[in-house]
Amino acid sequence: MSDDNGQAAIHDWREQRREIAWVLRKKGWSRKRVAEVLEVNPRSVSRWVNLAEFGGLASLRSRRPRQWTTDQQDRAAQLIAKVTTETSE
Repeated sequence: MSDDNGQAAIHDWREQRREIAWVLRKKGWSRKRVAEVLEVNPRSVSRWVNLAEFGGLASLRSRRPRQWTTDQQDRAAQLIAKVTTETSE
């Protein structure tokens, strides 16, 4: 995987995680439950939902690149799979 593709995957995951939080809250999930599933702080969920409410989904886009390790990228993929499974039930 090239650096450009790796960076794109990282940005995609971060943005997807924020959008998933927003969608789950709109479906009635509690802030705490969303945070547990996404393994983030409940305050992050609140911040993301507020951003989306006032600035639209575009406000959830990444603003700066980050470097994730391969382990972190693998964990992100596992979380996406977990959330996808739970939301389809």
